[in-house]
Amino acid sequence: MKRKIMCNVLKRIEYGLEETPFESELGRKIYDCVSEKAWNQWVEFLIKVINEYRLDLSNSNHRNALLKEMNKFFNFNE
Repeated sequence: MKRKIMCNVLKRIEYGLEETPFESELGRKIYDCVSEKAWNQWVEFLIKVINEYRLDLSNSNHRNALLKEMNKFFNFNE
């Protein structure tokens, strides 16, 4: 049975992710606070961010910029 969480993005109870998206503190926070729907919205937005800002993810400054966008999207800066 799927678990339900209070989604930090959609501000309502939704089905949570089945597993952490990556192994880190941030991955665990996403698992605990971000729904499947919001995660899928992020993946679509992620592509736009990478293309619009022409991010090179091999560059640490670009990865940090992407992490800032992720934190804003997931409302983790509140």
